[in-house]
Amino acid sequence: MKEYLVDICLVALLIFFINGLFGHNQIEHQLFNQNLTSFEEKIKKQEVSEEKQGMNYQQDDNQFSKIIKRISDFCISFIKTIVLIISNFISTLLS
Repeated sequence: MKEYLVDICLVALLIFFINGLFGHNQIEHQLFNQNLTSFEEKIKKQEVSEEKQGMNYQQDDNQFSKIIKRISDFCISFIKTIVLIISNFISTLLS
């Protein structure tokens, strides 16, 4: 039971640190600001088109999202490995 409690605490601590590092969503914020600025400039120039701005979804993943997915998968496997190593280390200390 102690092993599971220690594992849960370590995973929670790891998630807390990862959220602190990567939880700011800076890229999305910058893209939103760029789109907003360009839209405001179009309005000032009265070049607003009649196309639906929110309906243009791509069905396929682009190259950037594929790279981010690979990095994410690697990070997940790395975190699992680190948690397993730490868990085994702590369980050997408690035994």
